[in-house]
This record gives sequence, C-alpha cells and structure tokens, in this order.
Amino acid sequence: MSISVGIALATYNGESFLNEMLNSIEKQTYSNFMIHICDDGSSDKTLEIIRGHNLFLKNKIQIHLTSGGNGAMRNFRRTLSYCTEEFIALCDQDDYWVSDKLEKMLQKFEGKDSNIPILVFSDLQIVDGSLNQIHASFFTSSSKSSLSKKPQDFFVNNHIPGCAMLFNSSAKKCFEPIPDNVKMHDWWIAYMVSFFGEIVYLDEPLIKYRQHSNNTIGAPGFYRHSILLSEINSIKHVPYALHNSRHMLALLKEAVNIKKTQFPLNPDGEYFWHCVNGGVLSRFRLFRKSHSGERYLMSLLTWCLL
Repeated sequence: MSISVGIALATYNGESFLNEMLNSIEKQTYSNFMIHICDDGSSDKTLEIIRGHNLFLKNKIQIHLTSGGNGAMRNFRRTLSYCTEEFIALCDQDDYWVSDKLEKMLQKFEGKDSNIPILVFSDLQIVDGSLNQIHASFFTSSSKSSLSKKPQDFFVNNHIPGCAMLFNSSAKKCFEPIPDNVKMHDWWIAYMVSFFGEIVYLDEPLIKYRQHSNNTIGAPGFYRHSILLSEINSIKHVPYALHNSRHMLALLKEAVNIKKTQFPLNPDGEYFWHCVNGGVLSRFRLFRKSHSGERYLMSLLTWCLL
C-alpha cells in the first residue's frame, strides 16, 4: 500500500477561496491522503462548503474541532495533533495546489532514513485573488531565502511558508509540542528541524500563493523601493527583531535540551549553540554564514546585540 499523507487544514471564515482550494487537492496525482480540519469558529459558510464537497462525501476529510477563539497558530497546532500519517503537509485555505505537488514532494524523501526528521519545501507562484500571476517565484521576488536550512538561517525570522512544507512523522515528533507563545507555527517547525534533521528545497513553484486583503501573513518584501532606503529603514525594526530572536532562543533552548534525548543534535545545531553562547565575534562569524534573506543591517545588528 502506498504511503499515507495527512493534510492539516486550519480554517476560519474561508468561504471565498475554500472550494477552489479543496478542488485543487482533489485533482492531486497522488491520492492516498486524508485532510484533517479544525475550524476556528467560522461565522460564514466555511463548514457548509466543506461538508458539501466531494472529498468530504468520499470520506477524505475529517472535521475534528469547530470551537473558536484560538487564532491561526493555535488552530494549526491542534489540527496537526490529529495528523498521524507517515507524512504531513500544511495547507492554507486560500491557496491552490499544483496537481502534482504531493507526488513531486514525496519523491524528495526517496532513499532517506525515516528516523531522521526531514522537511521538504517548494517554491510558490504569487497570484492575486483570481489566480492571475503576480510573481513567478516567491523566493526570487520576496525578502526570503530558499537557501535557508541551518539554524542560523532562522535566527531573525522564518523563510519557509507553512503551506509549502511537507515533512515526515519524525519531524513532527521533533518539533512537537509547539509552545503557546510562539509567533507562528511554521517558524518553530523549520527552526526545530534544522537542529535535528534535514531541510530540502524543491526548486519548483507547486503552490499558487494568493495575495489578498484577508491574508494572515502574506508574502513579505514585495514592491520594494531602493535597496539603500530599505536598509536604512530596516534599522527601526531591530528592537522588534531582537525581542523575537531572544524569545525564540529561550524557547528553543528548553525544547532542544528535551529533544536531544530522542534525536541527536546535528553538526549544524552543535555549531549554532557554540557560536550563540560565545561572544560577539562568534556570533558575527555565524551571521556571515547565514542565509537570512532579511535586510543586512537589521540582521547584523540583531546578531551583534543578542
């Protein structure tokens, strides 16, 4: 029997694009999947659309919880708790999957040790609300870096959208439980896997990533002006970036110490803690090796002031 994929879909007032999203999953060339849904108390037709969709009628969708007031991160976290399959994909209610998304991403796991936490992510095509292309590539058009795969690459911020991720069950064991006070679940997932496993990039846009007025996060860094002006303006964000980085490091230190009893820390993880716990020069050397994708001055100051 083919390997199973759990799809974590956290919904909230998603009636505008949800049916299209589910249609794109139904058209996947790889069909051994189950969609797990937790709804955050939608007041529109979200649940009606789900229950009327062909995938629900074919028992390819399970609705687990519908209580509200959780917020995006906590709703995704509880949705993930129901995913017990060999592989797990995160899904946003307003995106659109290319038909061979699952098939191509699963191919990246071939020959890999299933006991090692592995996360595969793809590029994304940026589109408007009607799926018309805005940018052909998320990573070449935004401030994010597709080279991000080591702990230092996630020090300032996350660079891998959750909807572009597919990871194995070992990765899920590695990053759970996701703390209550994490900014976003996808940042935590990528950061934790970078310490214990492997992050692999698939250089092909396998998602149509909608940009519209109701996006929770959206794609950062588009419509940029001059590089010099952007660098200067980025300095004002240093206090915020420094606060987030310190906060994440404190949470990570505790989680990594616990998970080391289950998974060996990889060499990149060992080197990261060695440099972070060292002086400014050690952190500067690590910063020079990072692929942060963020503004240089903001990232440099955040590393040095830690």
